[in-house]
Amino acid sequence: MKRFIDITGMKFGKWTVIKRDLKKLHEGSAFWICLCECGIKSSCNGSKLRNSGTKQCIQCQYESYRKKRTNMFDKLRPLGTRVIIKLNTEIDKTTSGIIISEDTSKNRPIGTIISTGSDTSSAIKIGDVVYFDDRTVQAHEDGHVVVKESDILGVIKE
Repeated sequence: MKRFIDITGMKFGKWTVIKRDLKKLHEGSAFWICLCECGIKSSCNGSKLRNSGTKQCIQCQYESYRKKRTNMFDKLRPLGTRVIIKLNTEIDKTTSGIIISEDTSKNRPIGTIISTGSDTSSAIKIGDVVYFDDRTVQAHEDGHVVVKESDILGVIKE
């Protein structure tokens, strides 16, 4: 029989152990009610907590994964005549003050250039807001697209 180790109050990654979970009795492992830094409570396996198997809740795991994927475009340098465009998702209004729905604005291929390849022309530069042909591109889930310079239809003057 294993020796019982009380880990109440200890911190493992983003988890803080609150108390033992007596509803979950598993042979050889003690389960603990833990509170994540984001506020989510969950039952965690004590041996996995101590051996760095569980560091954060599912919500925090997803957020850190999403941030890593978002940062990918900050580090990516396009090749040739390709450019990276961040899609504009801000709320649009007409001149009369009517708000265009978010669904409609998502379908418009307008964005800001955040990076250019080494062979792009001087007609476009980082920070330009452009209108592009979106028939051949697929937007990344965080709102970035990589397009060829020839797919850019025009620069929008502000």
